[in-house]
Amino acid sequence: MTSNHDWSEQDLSSQDLSNKNFSHHNLTRTNLNGSDLSNCCLNGANLQDAHIHGANLTYATLCGAKLPNAKLNGADLRWADLTGADLAQADLRRCNFRNAKLRNTNLSGAKVQGALFQGCEGLTEDLKHDLKNRGAIFKDTTSRVHDIRWWIQFVIVPLAVACIGGGGVMGLLNNVNAKANCSQSQSVPSANCTQPTPSPKTIPNNKAMTPSSKIN
Repeated sequence: MTSNHDWSEQDLSSQDLSNKNFSHHNLTRTNLNGSDLSNCCLNGANLQDAHIHGANLTYATLCGAKLPNAKLNGADLRWADLTGADLAQADLRRCNFRNAKLRNTNLSGAKVQGALFQGCEGLTEDLKHDLKNRGAIFKDTTSRVHDIRWWIQFVIVPLAVACIGGGGVMGLLNNVNAKANCSQSQSVPSANCTQPTPSPKTIPNNKAMTPSSKIN
């Protein structure tokens, strides 16, 4: 039988999971893209290979959490407690770690380009120097806000894929291309350029996505 704490490989994207207790839960390869995990307790949770693009993890506690190879691009981790967490090889590009606790946090091999570490606790000077060399930021800049191309590629597109499926995204892109091609031709009436937009896949509610066990 599946353990009450086994939430692995489930689709929990774009859900309000704030203030929930996921301590020592198995969340390996779980889809949490765009979800609200603010104030969540994830101490000791296994989030290896999880997809957490653009998630809100403000004030979350992840002490001793396992996040190797997790995809957290663009996640908001302000004031989060990651003491003793394992983020080896994780994708942390453009994450916001402002004022987070990172004492004894394993960041070896993590992608940190554009990640903001301003005001973090527990970072040694050697680690700060290493993170800077790998593209991390220790002083907020307005350039992060205007990097639209990066956000579209690594945050918005993954969230769109999670919400409407890969086929829906390709259909929308094909529809846009068809309209563009038709607008350039004088011989084709504009009415013929319109193609039906694929209907997004229905996303089940929280009860359908989550195990039957009650979250504390």
